[in-house]
Amino acid sequence: MKETRPLVKSPSESLDEYPYYQSNTPTSGDAVAKEKHFVVDPSLSLQTYPYENSPIDINGSDTKNIGNNSGKANKRDLVGFFLCGLLNNFGYVLFLTAASDLAKDQNGLVLFCEIVPSLLLQLIAPFFMHLIPYSLRIITVFVLGVSSLMIVAWADALHGVPAQGILAIKLMGVVFSSVGCGGGEITFLAMSSYYHKDAVSAWSSGTGGAGIFGGVCYAVLSTFGWSTRTKLMLCTPLFIVMLLSAFLVLTGKHNQNGFCSRGGGVIKQEGSITPTSPASTKLKIMYIPQLFKYMVPLFVVYYAEYVILSGVLPTVVFRRGFVDAKSNYYVYTLAYQVGVFVSRSSVNIYPIKRLWLPAVIQCGLCAFVLLDAFFRFIPAIAFVVPVIFVVGLLGGGTYVNAFYLMSQQMPSQYKEFGMGLVSVANSIGISLSSVTSIFLQPWLLSHQHKKFI
Repeated sequence: MKETRPLVKSPSESLDEYPYYQSNTPTSGDAVAKEKHFVVDPSLSLQTYPYENSPIDINGSDTKNIGNNSGKANKRDLVGFFLCGLLNNFGYVLFLTAASDLAKDQNGLVLFCEIVPSLLLQLIAPFFMHLIPYSLRIITVFVLGVSSLMIVAWADALHGVPAQGILAIKLMGVVFSSVGCGGGEITFLAMSSYYHKDAVSAWSSGTGGAGIFGGVCYAVLSTFGWSTRTKLMLCTPLFIVMLLSAFLVLTGKHNQNGFCSRGGGVIKQEGSITPTSPASTKLKIMYIPQLFKYMVPLFVVYYAEYVILSGVLPTVVFRRGFVDAKSNYYVYTLAYQVGVFVSRSSVNIYPIKRLWLPAVIQCGLCAFVLLDAFFRFIPAIAFVVPVIFVVGLLGGGTYVNAFYLMSQQMPSQYKEFGMGLVSVANSIGISLSSVTSIFLQPWLLSHQHKKFI
């Protein structure tokens, strides 16, 4: 058998080229194409990847190797991913809504415990999560979600424990929720690489709906005058829906090698979905710069978005209008959550390919709202609500379109890793915005007090 020499001089050179060998065995017709193999440089990895007509391009130009994006998506998969997204983020929204009941005058501490553990997990998990079977990951997310509600609900029932100790136990429950939510996001986004591209849209729509569902659910339960413990206990069984959705509703394309199969990516060839071995840690690290085109817009959008929500909007209060001053922020939050839900559900109607565009607009809106908080030139809340709705549209739209584009553009052996790692960008944006808001909100309130009172 005669072999051509490798087309890449060294693995240390640009990742735009990839080492491969092509068989020149004297055959004819389709047999030639079937004998071609893509072989990673032995110095990096000893995995062989079949391909059709061309080697896998690390820049993602060859979309034939990416999942099953042809035809229509299975409705079971779409429903399953929607429900998983809805319930995965449910606990996160629930605790933020109930922050005042959990830790009075310490809402920022609850937000910190909701964001930072998830951020730390998302930073490191993409490098080892593929070693853990999907079934075990999903069960772990379920256990963490249920445990978080149970811990917080029964913390007050502990006798002989000082108030600070009870608060610490509640915050531990919030940390459990954060880790479960972050782990669920990494897991289900990675799983979506085995399904139709619309699975990402269904997942994102579910996470957007969680903002509305979680807030409304807690508000409705509060109307009955029940204790925080009762409300949280009534919400706990909802996590069973996520478990059933993952194991019974989804068609199980991620279980190509059985119930305990591990991640690694997929290659579409001759109408079938074939699992591949994941890239090595060295290759993953070298591939990270390729993800910046998704991560930077996500970071910018979420940083500006949460500076508006947590640092600026609490100072934009109208004493006259269709709601009282105390309810201004609830109206802002509802407008924002509706915007997020609409945009995360609309990627198939109006996809966005230039992710930098919503990032620039979001920064403009942040500057606009900040100027209003400083000079107070907007006359009524009715003019602010549409702006906040657009803020939600831009945030949700950037999120869903980033992962939607990744599902189409990324080479298969990096999709699971990439989708898990890119999700950390919005978490970093939220974390930094919370630090900014700690200083920004008091400064704005002090300025308003001096100038307008």
